[in-house]
Amino acid sequence: MGGFSRIQIKALIFLVSTFLLGLLVQHWQLRKPLPETDSGILARFLAISDSLAKAENQAGAGETAAEQRKINVNTATESELTELPGIGKVMARRIVAYREQNGAFKKPEDLMSVKGIGKKTFKKLADRIVLK
Repeated sequence: MGGFSRIQIKALIFLVSTFLLGLLVQHWQLRKPLPETDSGILARFLAISDSLAKAENQAGAGETAAEQRKINVNTATESELTELPGIGKVMARRIVAYREQNGAFKKPEDLMSVKGIGKKTFKKLADRIVLK
């Protein structure tokens, strides 16, 4: 379902589910059995929701792969550094400037010497960085 974001897929599932729930409540209140056409709608909804769930899982898998890409902080550009969690443009600039002034990082913890990177930020990005 190429063009839909994860949020749009979730919103679509929510809206269709709410609509179907409304139909079920209405029929329950009227104490009428569900007509065959409503069962067909339910079957189509289930088929659509399965395909949407598969599309969401595929989209999630791509994001997971991108999230797991390790960044070499000793050679990364500012734009590559912004892929790290908690690192924006300003922080990426600081990392590059620190690296240019002090040379390559020797150990991952050296990143905490950059102004603005404390223990919390370092924890977020520790498993996403490499030093080569």
